[in-house]
Amino acid sequence: MPRSTRPIGTPLPLLRLVPLLCAVVWAMGWAMGAMAAPDFPDRSDRGKRFNGWEVQDFQVVGLPPALAGKPEQRLVLSGQRKLLGVKRSPFKADLLQADMTRLRLYLAQQGYPLARLAAEFDPDPAGGRLSLVLRVDPGPPTRVGGLSYAGWPENLDRPRPGQDLDLVPGAVFRDQDVKNSRARLRRLLQDSGYARPELQFSLNPVPDSLLVAVHWTVNSGPFAVVDSLLVEGCRSDLIPLVRRVSGFRPGRPFAEKAVQAMAADLRRTQLFRQIDLKTEELNPGHLLLRARLEDARWRSWNAGVGTWSDNPWQVDVGWTHRNLFSHGVGFQATASLATHHTQVGGGVFWLGWLERRARTRVGLEFLEEDEDAFRTREERLDLVQVFSLRGRDAVKLGMSASNVDVTLRTEARDISQEMRPGRLLELWLDWKRDRTDDPIAPGRGHYTKLSLSWGVPFGVSASPYAMAQGDAAWFQPLPGRWTLATRGRLGLARPLGDATELLPNRRFFAGGFNTMRGRKRRELGPLDSQGNPLGGQATLLAGMEIRRPLWKIVHGALFLDGGQVWSRRQDLSPGDMVWAGGLSLDFMTPVGPVRVNHAWNVDPGKDGRPRRLWSAGIGYPW
Repeated sequence: MPRSTRPIGTPLPLLRLVPLLCAVVWAMGWAMGAMAAPDFPDRSDRGKRFNGWEVQDFQVVGLPPALAGKPEQRLVLSGQRKLLGVKRSPFKADLLQADMTRLRLYLAQQGYPLARLAAEFDPDPAGGRLSLVLRVDPGPPTRVGGLSYAGWPENLDRPRPGQDLDLVPGAVFRDQDVKNSRARLRRLLQDSGYARPELQFSLNPVPDSLLVAVHWTVNSGPFAVVDSLLVEGCRSDLIPLVRRVSGFRPGRPFAEKAVQAMAADLRRTQLFRQIDLKTEELNPGHLLLRARLEDARWRSWNAGVGTWSDNPWQVDVGWTHRNLFSHGVGFQATASLATHHTQVGGGVFWLGWLERRARTRVGLEFLEEDEDAFRTREERLDLVQVFSLRGRDAVKLGMSASNVDVTLRTEARDISQEMRPGRLLELWLDWKRDRTDDPIAPGRGHYTKLSLSWGVPFGVSASPYAMAQGDAAWFQPLPGRWTLATRGRLGLARPLGDATELLPNRRFFAGGFNTMRGRKRRELGPLDSQGNPLGGQATLLAGMEIRRPLWKIVHGALFLDGGQVWSRRQDLSPGDMVWAGGLSLDFMTPVGPVRVNHAWNVDPGKDGRPRRLWSAGIGYPW
């Protein structure tokens, strides 16, 4: 028999199967790729043919209503919005694939793991441009099937879905809701006396449904009380102040919100540059609160320029030493210079006298107002008590003893014959409730303010009076990056006792950048024969703005202002208000928005004022 020439150990049938095996592997790979991404048209030649083309339009359609308009900012091909339109990158199949992957992941996180995508092209070969549509079939959403707990403390009520938890049975299941619920559960336990809880969750799909049950495993640890406070790092004379301002009382149950409130109260004193509050376990159920503090720089200068009064410009400077006399007793000197106003003063202040969040100040001030119709000079001794409430909320109580000197420059009989300058004793209250997101350039929220003043009669004051003023503003975001801002003011005052006129610097004035931009400063209301403002006993203001960012630091606004001042409060009538609309161009700077306004008076013939008026200033008027 002829001898075989095949190498030893190499079976001939296996060699013949190699091409067949390669073909099978290639076919399986192709099939798996097609199954993995049947809706990726950019993997075909059709998508790649458009590489480098200009994307003229890009849309995502078919999203669930709750998600409409939200994912686009995550996609590269959607471009960046500029002042004159949208800037988009040239089309690339790889960018489309990456955008579709991002969109799938986003939809899965929002409760739509079965979503399918398809890209549709509308090319313009002549111009090398195309329009691109990502069509979404979200499919049925995954929903929360139920909530269960193991190890939840028996003395603590179970969390309430929708209130204590973002997860609600029957709602669409979202990853962020699970994370938020975990944080809120931990906070709920910490605010209920459990200092170091541990939480874990498991997701259990409900068979034959698109429901996911969430099971929480809780290890709350022992219920704990805080027995002592240890203050470290600050000067020894401030330790009693720290204990008083923090409001610490031994033996109280641990609560994380109370610890954070202590830190906020200590931060508000401005005496410490670093505040670190940590709990340490002394023995099971008993904690030590350790406060590690670092003294701040107590001396500081401050300066500001703006139009936060009715003056066209105002410059403020001040020097403060927050612990000049130790034990948290400081000194502050201030000066303010404006076109018609000068104020210089200084005072001593201290913390935690009547209440741990309170600040008390005793100061002496000199004030001068120089107007066309009058000039007033006032020396005033103040006692002011400030109570800090929530966030930027505050209540101020004050008592002032003044001597007022008035020089009249008008022939108006009701003022020149009845004016009674001299001593004045006042009690006053300011209450402010601020729920805005930014104190300088608010875009959301509201604030209200109430001011009450009483010039004590009974022979104590030469010109006793009573005054009340209320202010309110509301800010609401609108679609398209617009913000709606509205405001209102009502002020009423009256002389008391045998006085028949208010002092000039205790009257209401309006008109100008901060009140009504269709009139020059203080031009609303009573005027003397030379056209000089006299002020009045009543004022009513209203306004509305629609603001929007335009380009980088440049913003724009459309506004409508209205207002009036009446000589006597009995004459107040909304029908007497004058109105002006206009445009504003705002430049957002570190010192606040610099605004240029152009106003059109709706009815200039009503009091003979110009049809148009320009104004400029720093800061939002409200």
